[in-house]
Formats: sequence, structure tokens, C-alpha cells
Amino acid sequence: MNMKPIVLIILPILSLLCACNKNDISKVPAPSFGVAADKVSIKAGDTVNFTFRGNPDFITFYSGEIGHKYANISRTSIPGGKPTLQFSTFASTVGTQAGSLQILATTDFSGVYDTLNNSIRTATWVDLTGRAVLSTGADNTSSGLIDISDIDTSGKTIWFAFRKHDDNSSTLNPWAWTIRSFTVNLYSPSDTLTYPITNLAGAGWYAIDLLNPTYKWTITSTALSIGGGGLNTPENEDWVITNPLNIYSVSPDVGVAVKTIDALAPSYSYIFTAPGVYTITFVAVNQNVNTRKQVVREMTVTVQ
Repeated sequence: MNMKPIVLIILPILSLLCACNKNDISKVPAPSFGVAADKVSIKAGDTVNFTFRGNPDFITFYSGEIGHKYANISRTSIPGGKPTLQFSTFASTVGTQAGSLQILATTDFSGVYDTLNNSIRTATWVDLTGRAVLSTGADNTSSGLIDISDIDTSGKTIWFAFRKHDDNSSTLNPWAWTIRSFTVNLYSPSDTLTYPITNLAGAGWYAIDLLNPTYKWTITSTALSIGGGGLNTPENEDWVITNPLNIYSVSPDVGVAVKTIDALAPSYSYIFTAPGVYTITFVAVNQNVNTRKQVVREMTVTVQ
């Protein structure tokens, strides 16, 4: 029996069925969705109750607080921002060698954290020490807020480092140093907010011993520390360097999933803890594997 005519008939039918199914799948209606608040002027600590109209597949809530603004869901950088550095130090022994600790920055470090010092020596380091206040014996001495916006990153990453160098001396004692805190923040002029870039625990430090292995940087999540030594201690040089950082980069803002496709959510409640004027955003979505349709509903809540 010749099966060719049957095949020729079946193939167009299958194509037609696939086309029909594809068209049916793509027919996703726009969400019918509305939201109302029981009050839009409250005191800090009060609860706002939101009531929904409609039953979309998904609802996402953006409170308007830092990190949760719908307007910033695609923002990954603040090009016009002002980056700042701040840290605190403790000189825990009465040393007499001046200038033994430096805070430095570079944008052309190779990223090779070696002990042969080639990668460190060939990098162009900006000395920020003169902008900072360092401990002379008091614990948790704040460096003060250091403006680092003059360092031209030009879209490149930046590394920060603490360098400790002690001379071999029969008359001057080396200092022992502890870095108690370290933060890099980015101020945004557009919304007058400050965004965290990294801190001591998140900077990803690497210790490099160049001279005198007796004294090395110790790294924990709460401190960077290195010993000092006494008179006639051999010359010492040690560095502790961060991971590469993008000081103009911020994470996109995120919302809270209020409803998924397999659940009902007639209402939602939220507590605002800080005074301010917040733009509340609810995003309602109907979606399948091929199509996504959404509506956005916004309102303003004033918290006193």
C-alpha cells in the first residue's frame, strides 16, 4: 500500500493544530485589577491595609522604601553618584614609628594577589591616608567620611588596600594595627539617598606578606589586624587588599510577591516603620510561557 497520500494529508492537519494551539496559548488577557488603601496618612508603626479588586495571576508589592522602589527595578548603577569611604582604626600599642599605616586605592591592579610584589608594585596607587584620621591609641577612631569621587574609575573596578610598613629601628617601636570597620557607600543626588556598596565583611580581603613573615594581617568578618613588634624588629611590609569593586554599581530594587497563580489574595497589609512619603506600587500580571501582560497601580502614603 502506498502511504504517501495519507502522510500528505496528516502533515497539514498537524500544522494547523499546532498553529491553533499556539494562538490559544498566546491569548492572555490584560489583568483586571484595582487596589484601595484604608488610609494613606499614618504614623510610623501603623499598618496600611490594601484591598484588591480582580484576580490576576501574580501581584508584586513595592513599598517605595530604599531598595523597594518600582522606578528602580532596572537600575544597576548611579553614574552621577558620589562614592565615600569610611573606616575605623585602633593603634593598640604605643608605637613611635610615624606613618606606618596607609589606606590606598587603585584602578589598575592586575588582581593577582601574590607575594612576589610585582603586581602590587606595578599598580598605580592613590594614597588616601592624608584624608583620614588614624588612631593614636584610642580604639574605634573614625577616619571621617572620605570623598573618593575624584578617583577616575571610568567604568573600571577599584581595589582598596591597607599597607603596613615598619622600619628596623633600635629607637622607634612599630605600631600594632586593627581595622574595626570599613564601608563604601554611594550617595545619589537624584533621590538624596545613600546606598551601601560594601563593608568590612563583604569586601573580600586578601593578605599579602612581603617582608618579615612574623607579622601578617589576620582577616575575620569583624576586623583586620596585624602585630607590631619591638625595638630592632626586622623591617616589615604587609598589604591587605579588597576584591575588585564597582563603586557606582547598585542592585536593582525588588518587590515582594503578594500573590501567585495558585493562590487567592483579596488583600495585603504592610507596616511602615520610618517617617516619609512613599510611592506604593502594585504590579499585577497575567502570564503564560509565551506572553506576559501587566498593569501597574500606584498611590502615595505619608508616614509621620
